[in-house]
Amino acid sequence: MEALPSLPFRIAGHHLVHEGGVTVSAAYQLHGLLRVEGGDLVIDTRWVGHEGASEVETHRVPVADVSEVEYRSGMFRTRLVLRPRRLAAFEGVPSASPESLVLPIARADRALASRWATTLSLALLDRDGFDDDLASRP
Repeated sequence: MEALPSLPFRIAGHHLVHEGGVTVSAAYQLHGLLRVEGGDLVIDTRWVGHEGASEVETHRVPVADVSEVEYRSGMFRTRLVLRPRRLAAFEGVPSASPESLVLPIARADRALASRWATTLSLALLDRDGFDDDLASRP
């Protein structure tokens, strides 16, 4: 697979905080960076909120556990969607569900996210032997 630059992403949200008998809505963000290391996708994450930033957590997902990559670009938001081969593939990765990992992409990183989706999709096709299958057809 071609060497890819790290892909940044951010996931924003709100939660309720109780302080001194008052409940307020506090904003938080999950800052992340997706990169390839060997045969793994490496996802570094850090929570940033009203109380400061957390330590960086590193999550490894073998590329073999990814079944599909989708680049979704709309007028107002862009996302890179990874779908797993098995339910536990994204276990422990913040904001992931057993069915997918959806990474919101900033406008400035759209071209890079598209390149990620194309490169990873081609690597998955090659891994699954689809290239050989298609080449042998008349």
